[in-house]
Amino acid sequence: MKEIRINLGLVLLGLVLGGAAIYGAVIYLAEHRTELTESDIFESDLASRCEKMEWIDFPSDLAGDEGNYAGKIIQTGEKFKNEKGDMEFSVNKEYSLSFFDQKTVELKGILKSPAEIYVQRIRCSGEEFRPEQVADRQKIMEYVAKNITTIIGKKPLKGEWEAQMFYFIDNKNFYVNFDSEIDGDEDYYEEGLLLLNIAGNDPRYDFKKLAYLVPDEKEDRFKVIEGSDLFAGRKDALIYEFDPESERWALSE
Repeated sequence: MKEIRINLGLVLLGLVLGGAAIYGAVIYLAEHRTELTESDIFESDLASRCEKMEWIDFPSDLAGDEGNYAGKIIQTGEKFKNEKGDMEFSVNKEYSLSFFDQKTVELKGILKSPAEIYVQRIRCSGEEFRPEQVADRQKIMEYVAKNITTIIGKKPLKGEWEAQMFYFIDNKNFYVNFDSEIDGDEDYYEEGLLLLNIAGNDPRYDFKKLAYLVPDEKEDRFKVIEGSDLFAGRKDALIYEFDPESERWALSE
């Protein structure tokens, strides 16, 4: 048997260098996180605060005459305007109004000009964010996720269907994106999109399938194989994804 000799000096050097590398990485991440924390936290909190119809304050150092607006915000390119297109909205350059695109809001700010409001405060104010509407959507999503295979009407080739995302046009019409995959089977993946109309109330829902869609790999979109996609092209759907931390369906950023 060969004699194994350990160079203690090299081992210690490796430990020192390894420790230095880890320390450097921790410091870098901390500094990087510090640089992004303010805007990141602000952005990540928008959806939950919007759904609660809370006022959200944008950083502002502007002063002047007050401007108010109530209605939808529409994003056109990099600009945000009202539905008529004759009033523009802006915020601190480090922030954005993108989350509020297609949403009905109330906002307050400073008039930069007769046709532009520099937004300082904003809140989601549409009917879809009333507490009873939000609660109804949660119940609907929980029910659909639990009964997804029955609602779809067929099983996947392998595994089980799982609901992944919901797109609410309103509380009566919505899409549910679902898929099936097997751990370790990289060649298998199935996905679909169902457009549903709902009648009745929890727990006696009555679902009507309006359309069944599957991925169209050539067009990089979904194509209809059953029914009719009545809301194709709509940009104002409320999108929900499951949040494992809170164990509920959360409005997407």
